[in-house]
Amino acid sequence: MKDNLSVCYWNIRSLCAEKIPYVPKTDIIAISETWLRDGESVPIPGYEETNFYNTDLHPNAKRGNGGLAVYTHKSIKNCTKLIKGSKHIVWLEYSKSDTCKPIAIAFIYFPPGHNGNSWFQELEEDLAGFACSHETLVLGDFNAHTHNTLDFDHDEDSPFDSFSLSEPLQRRYLRRRETCDTRQPNDYGKQLIEMCIASNHLILNGRTNGDPTGTYTRCENESKSVVD
Repeated sequence: MKDNLSVCYWNIRSLCAEKIPYVPKTDIIAISETWLRDGESVPIPGYEETNFYNTDLHPNAKRGNGGLAVYTHKSIKNCTKLIKGSKHIVWLEYSKSDTCKPIAIAFIYFPPGHNGNSWFQELEEDLAGFACSHETLVLGDFNAHTHNTLDFDHDEDSPFDSFSLSEPLQRRYLRRRETCDTRQPNDYGKQLIEMCIASNHLILNGRTNGDPTGTYTRCENESKSVVD
């Protein structure tokens, strides 16, 4: 069993053999916008591959769109299992040992231009269902702009007991996030913030040693943006 679990997520916008990511020492790789058609796959050596396709394609479409793929390293094959999956939400369980609470990991892709209410509701219900039995981690592309909106209830008289954090961790994480996002929250962003507050989850962007400034998450040509 591994003491540390490494997980990465990449919106790749067309997965092909030439784009196979090299991520050393990564246990789980999740890729969104694979653009694979039903039945297609792109193996990564050493990994077990699971695909969730977008099958709602126009009959004349020249390529697929959307889609989620999850690659689990074979070294942790016996520690992981798929809980459920769709083209928008995939849940994977990692169980280190019988004495540790298992981790339920969600990989998300919510495409823009939709209402999104049902997706956020489903995710919030999933988080509530895992609250007692699992630790939970959510990674993905919500196409959400949240700016630096607080993602937890801020009450000066509240000790934030709902997060079960020590005082040093409260000072570190229970503060307004740093971010390079200058856009005001969009509809997805507002729903993401509401879901975080309702489920006692925090956005890590702009809160960790690896991302102290909430830097850009999308860079394409000369365009840069922060999308949570």
